[in-house]
Amino acid sequence: MILHRQLASTSAAAATLLILTAGVCDWDRPSNPHRPAERLTVRIAVVAEGKNEPTWQIITAAARHFEEMYPYAEFRVVAPESPTPTGQQAVLEGLLQTDATAICVVPIDAMAVGMEINRLVKAGRPVVTIGRDCPQSGRAVFCGPAESQVGRSAAEACRLAIPPDTQTVMVLHGGQRHEAYRGRFYAFGETLPTVGNYRILREIDCQGNSVEAVQLVRKQSRLYPRVGCWVLLEDWPLRMLRPTDRLLPLGCGMVLCNGSPKYFARMRSGEITAMITFNYLDAVENGFRAALRLATGDSLESAYLIASPTETVTIRELDAYESRWKDWQAGKLTLKQAP
Repeated sequence: MILHRQLASTSAAAATLLILTAGVCDWDRPSNPHRPAERLTVRIAVVAEGKNEPTWQIITAAARHFEEMYPYAEFRVVAPESPTPTGQQAVLEGLLQTDATAICVVPIDAMAVGMEINRLVKAGRPVVTIGRDCPQSGRAVFCGPAESQVGRSAAEACRLAIPPDTQTVMVLHGGQRHEAYRGRFYAFGETLPTVGNYRILREIDCQGNSVEAVQLVRKQSRLYPRVGCWVLLEDWPLRMLRPTDRLLPLGCGMVLCNGSPKYFARMRSGEITAMITFNYLDAVENGFRAALRLATGDSLESAYLIASPTETVTIRELDAYESRWKDWQAGKLTLKQAP
């Protein structure tokens, strides 16, 4: 059944993914022993997805740079031992026992951490989300791509992924009832008719469940083996696969709304046709700056979204895109001092 929903107007969204690790913060030990302790007046906790995620090195490098630029601030990066939603919930809960002034979090699952964020906010710790938003929570600011723009870009990428002999599309989404997922879903449905004469065969709701997503995609692929392309509005099914496992049959295009380096090999193999992504470093920098302003009591006015524009990456752009990631991971950052 094709989308017939009206997309509510959405401001451009916010800035990025922060990914860092550790256990529980030890605020009593300054990260820079040469800096006078009395100058450490602002403490920012950054909750990442996991130590082994591609973003880990970017987040830690950015944290070091921000401490150099802002001597009054200390950034401590924490993450669960394994990158799971329950592990991240536990890390966020542990921050209630620290004296963090503000908190940045890169949600693993947009629906899973809302309750913990609300508890932190009620305890007086403003929260900034990066990369994935938790709009149902009390977070102050989201930094990353606007959900509506992600959906529009995914629709526009269908012309790159659908073979000329078919006009059919399958869409995997996270549910219309979930505020965290429905923005890009509605925007995709509104935009696709303006892109070409494409027909949506099925809209598959996986409720953001990775295990169910794999099962649903494979079942529907058997039922519709000649579909032109699949649009995955997040990477839910790919999270459950080994790197050598293929999700879709040969010849079927894929538009993936996720630009992680974990999926570069799948693009080079031809399984992924286009990735909808954004400038990760830009989002992290925006998130850190927002947390600093919240921690120091500086007003963010009415802004609750700080947008990083979306990018569409195909095999033609992949080498340049991968080179940017390698530079970021190597600590080659170009962070700007705030005025």
